[in-house]
Amino acid sequence: MKLGVSPITNTIYAGNTKINKKGFEEWTKKEDVTDNAVKAVFEWFMNNSNDNNGNPFVVSIKGHGTLTYDPNGVLESEDNL
Repeated sequence: MKLGVSPITNTIYAGNTKINKKGFEEWTKKEDVTDNAVKAVFEWFMNNSNDNNGNPFVVSIKGHGTLTYDPNGVLESEDNL
């Protein structure tokens, strides 16, 4: 499985790829995992960060909504996340 980002749509995909006849990698099967990938990386980052003195982190992502991470382990999302 491979993860990649479309430079045109800014979408994160997970799927399978192959090398075509011209030597370029192309998707053979892919799925949009943007929201789940952003959530997972955000939570991983917050779990490995202790720079906010126990206060929640809030991140707004253009076109997707807002993620709030509470150091007590609560991850909340609004809008499309």
